[in-house]
Amino acid sequence: MFPLPVKAKLSDCHTGLLPADRFAVFVGQMPALQGTRRMWMRFDLFQRTGATGSWQHVVVPKFGTWQKSLPGKPGFIYTKRVDELQAPSDYRAAVRFRWYDAHGKLQRQSRRVTKTCHEPDPRPDLAIGGVTATDAGAGRLRYSIRVRNDGRSDVGPFDTVLSVNGAAQPPATVAGLPAGGATQVAVVAPACTAGSQIQITVDPAGTIDEASETNNAVSRPCPGV
Repeated sequence: MFPLPVKAKLSDCHTGLLPADRFAVFVGQMPALQGTRRMWMRFDLFQRTGATGSWQHVVVPKFGTWQKSLPGKPGFIYTKRVDELQAPSDYRAAVRFRWYDAHGKLQRQSRRVTKTCHEPDPRPDLAIGGVTATDAGAGRLRYSIRVRNDGRSDVGPFDTVLSVNGAAQPPATVAGLPAGGATQVAVVAPACTAGSQIQITVDPAGTIDEASETNNAVSRPCPGV
């Protein structure tokens, strides 16, 4: 039994912020065997949400049906495209192949799975970087907090709240951040106690829909001056 030279591949995986921008194109190809009259091919779409999720069969238009070659062809190539993919998600296609002789008898069948089309989360993702401080006089410091948007879309106004020695300071409002952008947020507040921790929270009200909410609140060592 020799390996069948059949192929199932992902030929295009297009990502984007809007569902209309996200699509995948899958291609299957198969050669005729000796005595083959017609070839059949079927694409089934599978989706996985989350890095540890399981693959689930997805019913979409024009998938899940058998496509048939014209009689007597030396090979068969077929392309399937699926639009408006969800994000974040992974997609792949399972392609089944069948060969039939002139009497309609099944000669052979095979199955291949394409590579994965990954659709990343399009939402913003606020994150907190390092903190430095300079003397502001009268026992106060000017804290400079680096805030990033690690996500794939822009974000509008949001607050940053600094807590020093257990006391929350008035929020500092950031006008917005582009995708991949960063800014320094300045807060004048009482000097933190050496060896203590300060707490920083971005978007404390949770008004922004983010790719991850787990990095919105952090503790940092009291910065030296």
